[in-house]
Amino acid sequence: MKEKVDILISGGTIVDPKNNLMEQQDLAIRDGKILPLQPACDLQAEQVINAKGYLITPGLIDHHVHIFDGGSEYGFFPDSALLPMGVTAAVDAGSAGAANYESFRQNVILRSKMKLFAYLNISSMGQLGGNFPEQINPQYYDLPRIRSMISKFPEICGLKLRCDKAIIGDWGQVPLQATLAIARELDTRLVVHGKNPALPLETITAQLEAGDILCHCYQGLNSTILEQDGGIKSSIQAARTHGVLFDSADAKGNYDYQVLIPALKEGFGPDIISTDLTLSTLFHPQIYGLPLLLSKYLNLGLPLLEVIRACTENPARILGLENRLGTLEAGAIADIAMFELKQDVAVVFENKNGDCYNGTQVLVPLMTILEGKIVYRHMETMFRYS
Repeated sequence: MKEKVDILISGGTIVDPKNNLMEQQDLAIRDGKILPLQPACDLQAEQVINAKGYLITPGLIDHHVHIFDGGSEYGFFPDSALLPMGVTAAVDAGSAGAANYESFRQNVILRSKMKLFAYLNISSMGQLGGNFPEQINPQYYDLPRIRSMISKFPEICGLKLRCDKAIIGDWGQVPLQATLAIARELDTRLVVHGKNPALPLETITAQLEAGDILCHCYQGLNSTILEQDGGIKSSIQAARTHGVLFDSADAKGNYDYQVLIPALKEGFGPDIISTDLTLSTLFHPQIYGLPLLLSKYLNLGLPLLEVIRACTENPARILGLENRLGTLEAGAIADIAMFELKQDVAVVFENKNGDCYNGTQVLVPLMTILEGKIVYRHMETMFRYS
């Protein structure tokens, strides 16, 4: 007697970085979980998806977005925007602080079908908008309320500080040191915005601990990760060896090809590939969303398995959920994405500065499965059902 399953994904190429797997296999789903590998002939599926010629990946995790819809001028509601991109989990990067986090949670996290997490901005009001920079005077850091939020809401995975010259001004190291002290006291990680840094990046990374994150790591303003000769600074290499993580958080202009390309040639790839999407950049041709960003890194020479690892296995491990999310192994939550890797196409990856990189391949999202339910599918896939 055949075993009944909800969905059988047949003939696709499974891309599961956690298990270093990239080969053609069938994948079965029942009750929102991925089942152990078994011959398709032994299964009776309610729905069969013909995935021949397509890539099957874990649901993507965008580790840096701004989704405080209605509470920040940067925010958008995640489900309708991200699920069609194959993104099933996302991390808000400091849109809310201790004073307004509960509003963010009530109006976004609890309304969403996605798996959402957040870094709490050290500034109590978070990132309200471009004309309302964060309050970075440590006198106004609300440690009791920060402690309360972190202890009360397990989806908060750390603190966020924008160490940007435009925000830090003449405060020097004071905000960073004060924020680090709070992070260490609360035993949580710190994410530091490193674009146009108010301090040399080597000064910042020297103070970070294993598990802390420097985002916008390929930015080109002021201090960068490169030496004058194009090599990676020894202090940056030492930080990585120590366990500091590096997040691309590219957006439209948070990277510079004159930093990114030499860094990749030196083998300094990102631990995390994320978008830094906001309401104004969502669907913009210079960033669009995570699939276009992943395509850029593919064209720059990163292997497919490593590109997918940086938005599945790695962020899942950071969240402490590596056995449930970011993998296609048996027993994991059935959050799955299906892509077509189009080859021999002309695609231009342009940044905010007008710098371009010409590519020939692009990942096109075709289907998203969330906890065993299809929540997005391209019409093209309708004609490939058995």
